[in-house]
Amino acid sequence: MTKKYLLLIDDDPDEFDFFLDAINKIPGLFDCSYAVSASAALDLLDELTPDFIFIDMNMPKINGLECIMLLNETKKALGVPLFVYSTSGDPLMQQKAVSLGAAGCYKKSGNPNALVDILKELYSKHS
Repeated sequence: MTKKYLLLIDDDPDEFDFFLDAINKIPGLFDCSYAVSASAALDLLDELTPDFIFIDMNMPKINGLECIMLLNETKKALGVPLFVYSTSGDPLMQQKAVSLGAAGCYKKSGNPNALVDILKELYSKHS
């Protein structure tokens, strides 16, 4: 099995811990890095090439939709599936995210097993 690499962009560091907890429940499938903002993510992309990028919608300065647009403008994220991962389940926001190039939208549930299921599904689709 080849490990996949995730990049989480979220202003809440607790979300990174949540991701790590989920990843630890499915050992050997994923590694994960964390960026606290869109600009920090762009800097990280100079050093790594993720297989998937998860983006929070509600961030200060540059929100999730703006982050998707920035990522689309850089070759660093070219071809990397972008996923909105947010507490917001607003269908209009999700539609806008997909129209900007997001591969999908997931609602934060607070349940690590739900995230495990999402990650397993992504792994199986992209392996």
